[in-house]
Amino acid sequence: TQSTWGNRSGLLLLAIGFALFAFIIGEAIQSGGFNRQPREVGSVNGKDIAYEEFRLKVAELEKNNQNGQPMSAIQASNQIWNQEVSIALIAAEFEKLGLRVGKKHIVEVFKADPNIGQNPAFLNAAGKFDEKKFEDYFKANPEGMTAFKEREKNAELNAKYQIYNSLVKGALFTTDAEGKFKYEAENNKVSFDFVTVPYSSIKDSDVKITDEEIVAYMKTKEKKFKAEESREIEYVLVEDKPSAADEAEIKNKINSLLSTRVEFRDGKNDTIPGFKAATNNAEFVNMNSDIPFDSTYIAKQDLPAEHADKLFALATGDVYGPYQFSNYYCISK
Repeated sequence: TQSTWGNRSGLLLLAIGFALFAFIIGEAIQSGGFNRQPREVGSVNGKDIAYEEFRLKVAELEKNNQNGQPMSAIQASNQIWNQEVSIALIAAEFEKLGLRVGKKHIVEVFKADPNIGQNPAFLNAAGKFDEKKFEDYFKANPEGMTAFKEREKNAELNAKYQIYNSLVKGALFTTDAEGKFKYEAENNKVSFDFVTVPYSSIKDSDVKITDEEIVAYMKTKEKKFKAEESREIEYVLVEDKPSAADEAEIKNKINSLLSTRVEFRDGKNDTIPGFKAATNNAEFVNMNSDIPFDSTYIAKQDLPAEHADKLFALATGDVYGPYQFSNYYCISK
């Protein structure tokens, strides 16, 4: 029936092997994504691909997917786009070669499809495909003519591909010498005995080779022994790591930030509250820390593992530290 044929019409077009970049254009078929309907979804080799035609093909693929698995609009549009790119590229090659096909070629492609060539609706009394019954069927069903025209375009492309494939095969030539060599390599058999003497069985001290012999041998195979210029470099690695004295100095400096202290500034003594007594924590941190103040909440699992329990158990206003975390000495409040 026409519905059976339509559901399996995707088998008409042979898979054409091109390595293509996947290009997902699913948004193009979503009705609410644009203020106005686009006229093209893309262009390949200067040829525009009409939006409406593309949308119908995507919808048909979603409907007639024969893999038994549900197919999303994104998957369908991606597959149709790859197909359209393949067709555009191979059609350009057909045009360069001047390939043309007639009605006979197209009919042969239809006959090769079992859903058409073996469809009882198109067979004569002898069980053979009847071209006239095939044509009459669509004359009697005008609503299916549009679908038929689309299948006919695919059949024409398929016929050109078959001709193209035959041209490529015909261009491959094997000489008599190549055929003879392959035959002899596959069929000539010999039997022989052999024994191996590994180099490792010979002592190095038993073989004397001079530098001149080595150089002479290397000159006979210059390409094999050619090497890029290289340099031998001697260096000393001095790690940029703090000494014990450096670490002690940092700890003392951090400890001094905990308690209130008096500094002489602008000709007078100035009392500076320590971290414990500071009321403006953000200002204090930004003035004294290498890392700016961060007001975001931190979950327990995001705290340093070895200090997480103690930090999480602190009461409001309590101070913990100094302690080492990563490459820093820290105090926390």
